[in-house]
Amino acid sequence: MSYETTNPQSYCSRAEIKGHLAEGDPAEDTLIDFLIPVVSRWIDNYKSVPVSYYNNGDAAGYGVAEIHRYDGSVEGEQWIDRCTSIDSVHIEESDGTLTEWVEETDFIGWPYNTSYIACLVVKDYGPYSTWPDGQRNIIVTALWGGYTETPEPVKEACIILVARLLQGGKQMFEEQSAITELGQILYHEPLGQMVRVILASVEGRITIA
Repeated sequence: MSYETTNPQSYCSRAEIKGHLAEGDPAEDTLIDFLIPVVSRWIDNYKSVPVSYYNNGDAAGYGVAEIHRYDGSVEGEQWIDRCTSIDSVHIEESDGTLTEWVEETDFIGWPYNTSYIACLVVKDYGPYSTWPDGQRNIIVTALWGGYTETPEPVKEACIILVARLLQGGKQMFEEQSAITELGQILYHEPLGQMVRVILASVEGRITIA
């Protein structure tokens, strides 16, 4: 299953980056604009989540619904990857024909009272009792991801990493640097303990194979 998205979202903005910098150099704007989406995808990879998982763009109207396929569970519950809204659900029959299942009529999304959906549950008193058996026969078109707005810890991690890359570029990405006034040598670690702690506060990949 592909997790690529046609419209990946960034987890912070140039204004937020420059608001954290001691000096705002207009010449850095192009580099900042380049680094923000790069770092956003680093965060996806580090947390082992699909692209744009922490902001699928729905709140801003930029979300692009994509298709994921699943094997029929033959149970009342069909677990899927997290999404924030469902466009359609189809069942592919053995002869290739498609039957649409309608939300709130044939199934409902679970868990309740959350901003995301992780499971499709057959509707009580509906026409079906279980999700039909089959290989890749459940076709779900949805906005995939767990959030419609970037969580603050993810945004802060993105800001810190972009700022560190800007500073690292000024030091030719040396493995160490010195503070002459204090007589100290600083050893650089790409991600940094602070960013690791921040990202540890948000959940990572939750997916059903």
